[in-house]
Amino acid sequence: MKVDRKVNVPLYMQVYEALLNKIKDGSYQSGALLPSERELSALFNVDRLTVRRSLEMLVNEGLVEKKPGLGTWVRSLPPRLSGGVKSGNIVFVLPGSVSRIDRITEPCISSLFYRIEKELAQQDFQLIYTTVAEDEDLPALLLDSRVMGILFVSQIPPRFLAKARELDLPAVVVNYDDEYFPSILPDRETGSYEAVTHLIELDHRRIAFVSGIPSYQSSQASYRGYKHALLDADLDWKSQTTREGDWTFDGGYRAMKSILEEQGEPPTALFACNDMTALGVIEAIKEAELRVPEDISVVGFDNVEQGSQSNPKLTTVNMDTDLMAKAACQKLVFTIESREIHSVKIIVPAKLIVRESTARVWGRKREEVMSGED
Repeated sequence: MKVDRKVNVPLYMQVYEALLNKIKDGSYQSGALLPSERELSALFNVDRLTVRRSLEMLVNEGLVEKKPGLGTWVRSLPPRLSGGVKSGNIVFVLPGSVSRIDRITEPCISSLFYRIEKELAQQDFQLIYTTVAEDEDLPALLLDSRVMGILFVSQIPPRFLAKARELDLPAVVVNYDDEYFPSILPDRETGSYEAVTHLIELDHRRIAFVSGIPSYQSSQASYRGYKHALLDADLDWKSQTTREGDWTFDGGYRAMKSILEEQGEPPTALFACNDMTALGVIEAIKEAELRVPEDISVVGFDNVEQGSQSNPKLTTVNMDTDLMAKAACQKLVFTIESREIHSVKIIVPAKLIVRESTARVWGRKREEVMSGED
């Protein structure tokens, strides 16, 4: 088996995607031993360094585990709710995905899950997860007496939160602002403002925006930061190019393709609501035989592992997943022990990380060089 040699996509990323797909479709099942680096190198027709980098990405996402002297093993994916829940369980509840991909495998979500899992394990809690769709009822096992608390993550349909409120269930909401339960949020608006301000400081004036799912609070917060940065720089935000995304690589790719197909000059920069969207944007830019950042600068949000290993390395905003996990666990344990629910909001700072995917507008730089300016 050989990976498809996709133009401009590093081989280690292609091997990573191939292995990830095999884990998702069950070809490599939970608890299974992966082939050795030598065997994977032969299987994908790449060198062992490429395989090693791909495996490191899977390790960082918590999907596989390297055991010294024993090889690389597929970690047991977080178990879904089943009839065999144990005492001391905390349930990690996600909204259903807009695609067929299980959201627990999304880089940002899986990173948050495993950090929370690690925090709760120190207090003898087991973390399990389930997803809920708009047309479903509250999972019956959430009401089991052995389930001690709930972490609602991302844009959970409001009626589920209302039901949990009605039943007085110990719960914390992560990456969503709820009026009743404690909420743990990254400072997405400020982080987005800093990302766009960074582009403006590099002389960009045509700055496009690609959202996540538009109805999500996080998308709306990012757009507010984007808009405020433009207003503070006296730029016309209404004339900028915007597109709807869905948090995925493919969504970013489609959005950028649409932008590049428009008449007139393309933007010189783009801010995407998350890193996977930004990586899809970069792929579409490269496919159009344009360069990042020389022709179009790109900034993402989340600081997932893939962005730090892409080509070019992605400028992004780090939302401090470790601190979010610690805050969520502390508030939930307090709620469980005290049986008191306090409507508090904890805002976790977000920090811009400048890498290789942003640069000064090439046209402006060339004019300055030709005119002899510093």
